Amino acid sequence: MTTITQSTSIECTPRELFQFLTKPANIVSVSPHLPSLSFYSPSLMLGKGQIVHSALNYGLFQLTWNTKITKFEPYTFFEGTLVEGPFKKWVHRHHFEYQGKKTIIHDEIEYEVGLGLLGKLIERLIINYQIENFLKERMKNTTAKIKQVRKNIA
Repeated sequence: MTTITQSTSIECTPRELFQFLTKPANIVSVSPHLPSLSFYSPSLMLGKGQIVHSALNYGLFQLTWNTKITKFEPYTFFEGTLVEGPFKKWVHRHHFEYQGKKTIIHDEIEYEVGLGLLGKLIERLIINYQIENFLKERMKNTTAKIKQVRKNIA
């Protein structure tokens, strides 16, 4: 099993960031374009117990999966766990920590491909890199989007 964690500090309150990241449309808007992320869930906001239908489109192929929001603590934490998809295990956690005028978001993905030694090799050579880059890009885009939203409000 592999765990990848990335953290970033964003000038906003945990409430602002939490509300932003629990709207599927916002998650799509800050996600990288390759692979592009799509949500097929009708809800405008995520909530505990909700099943989220999503897909990553790589151009020639698409990976689809269903994730259940298993933990949901407003403004501090939420977690999605794979119920059906391409991984043996996938848990994505978001922790929100307030420090001064900034919120630190800790984005953690714990996953396992399965497939024994071949799966471990695929994790190390391909998937870890893709997840790390995906999270870095999403954090960078989230920071810019929150800054833009706050500027438009002021």
